[in-house]
Amino acid sequence: EHAALDDGWQDCEVDLNQHTIRVYDLDPNLFRVDTTTAKPGDRVDVGIRPENASLGDGLSMKVRVLERLGGVSITHSVMPDGSRFCAALPGDATVAEGQTIAIGINPNDCHVFDTAGNVMRRRMAPAVAA
Repeated sequence: EHAALDDGWQDCEVDLNQHTIRVYDLDPNLFRVDTTTAKPGDRVDVGIRPENASLGDGLSMKVRVLERLGGVSITHSVMPDGSRFCAALPGDATVAEGQTIAIGINPNDCHVFDTAGNVMRRRMAPAVAA
């Protein structure tokens, strides 16, 4: 399926789709970005605001520091590959320092950056079932 309606743009879209952005073990189809500034094998940075993360199915990480701030609990966690992740969870979230938790993210809330720190523009992403 092509996001572009014009036939002239469909060839360009096919070329763009030959590159895949992998974000941990998440479905690569969820992170559709313009990859023209990246080369195969380049590492990218994925950013998400702490308030856009939630407890639930998703990325596995170990809580290193937990800050209980009343209505919000801030977790500073480490993923299996050593990447750090900060999440703002409800104040009464049942998490503890040292615990391994799963954090759910919505790919539409993610921002992908190339090795130079430039944003990789989003392309049309498929809907995510809630």
